[in-house]
Amino acid sequence: MGAQQYTSYGALKGYPESLIRTLIRELITRGYLHQTGEQYPVLQLGDYTPLKQERTRVIF
Repeated sequence: MGAQQYTSYGALKGYPESLIRTLIRELITRGYLHQTGEQYPVLQLGDYTPLKQERTRVIF
């Protein structure tokens, strides 16, 4: 399955890069994402269990 087939593909295309970077930093701070490496950083999923709860809303 290609990335374009996911319903979330392109969901952030209308947002400025600075806002997306801020969101990613916040997700890293809260432990939902982990960043590995220094020269070539890669994002990995952390414990995102709280985000899967039905009543959870992510607002940015």
